[in-house]
Amino acid sequence: MIDIGKFLTEVRARATSDPLFGRLALMFQQLQDGINQLGTLTGTDPTAHIEAPAPPQGITVKAANGLAYVTITDTSQRSRGLHYFVEASTSPAFLPAQTHTENLVTGRSRFFTLPAKNDSGGAQSWYFRTYSMYPGSQKRSEHQVLGGSATPTAVNVGGTTQLTPLASTGSGTTSQAGEGFGTSQFSALPPNVPKQP
Repeated sequence: MIDIGKFLTEVRARATSDPLFGRLALMFQQLQDGINQLGTLTGTDPTAHIEAPAPPQGITVKAANGLAYVTITDTSQRSRGLHYFVEASTSPAFLPAQTHTENLVTGRSRFFTLPAKNDSGGAQSWYFRTYSMYPGSQKRSEHQVLGGSATPTAVNVGGTTQLTPLASTGSGTTSQAGEGFGTSQFSALPPNVPKQP
């Protein structure tokens, strides 16, 4: 966050001989407070990246007839700017092409419609994980996997819908799942493409 305390002390000291400096100090104090308040509300810091948040403590999934209801448990201290992500994958290893990201924003539960079978009619299990991230973070929290990272729990959503998902295209500034907003401020440009203004 912005800290101009030393500068403000100097400006206030000059106010004893010139009242204009007192008004300037008030203006700079209000600017600092306003920028820092906005940063806190949006989960950003105007001077640096915010640390990765603590991971959610749990994820629960209930499924029937092609519908999955996912809830996240998070009792850690957080600000309003924290976003939650849920990923559903047909791979227990959460391979990037098979992992699909959904930003829940500030919510900690959501209904998902998922196909129970692939294009060939074979049963298709789903695996779920969650994590959180601030818009101003360069890193996401650790993943919380349904059933644990070592033994992800397969979920059969039920129903008769047949669809093999297309390959995931990632989220945020990254081309793969698992990173929320991404680790960079901007996505990488393809070769020989001029940088955007």
